[in-house]
Amino acid sequence: MTDNRVWNVLNITQCAFNGTGIAPDTIENASTTEGWRTGPDEKVLCAYGSRERLVQAGTTPRRPGDITYQALGPAKVRVCAFYRRPDHAHECAGCYKDHTYDSFFAARPAGAHCYDIDMIPQPTLDNYPERVDDQFSIMH
Repeated sequence: MTDNRVWNVLNITQCAFNGTGIAPDTIENASTTEGWRTGPDEKVLCAYGSRERLVQAGTTPRRPGDITYQALGPAKVRVCAFYRRPDHAHECAGCYKDHTYDSFFAARPAGAHCYDIDMIPQPTLDNYPERVDDQFSIMH
């Protein structure tokens, strides 16, 4: 459950970064920013459908399930969570993993753990891949 909430925070943050080009200073600001997740022609409110409103500022989650968020720079964020159990990175053997943020799937201890994540620059309307004859080409 905590992993899902961290993943939601990362998705909201990436969406806001896609819309502004800068990592949002707070999760509240990220939630009220228009951006995109699947392509720049589909702008949405970044928190659309999300319940991630109880994310604290800073880097010290105090209780199991707590999550904190901090912008570290224009394209880097830190998301911390307090986990009840360790994850040895093999508990998901054979399941699908989205490798957008590989550090999220590394082994981690129980207790407070932080992820320093580089936002991933996304295409803009000017260079978004367009499907042409089952191949992707870059629009110019």
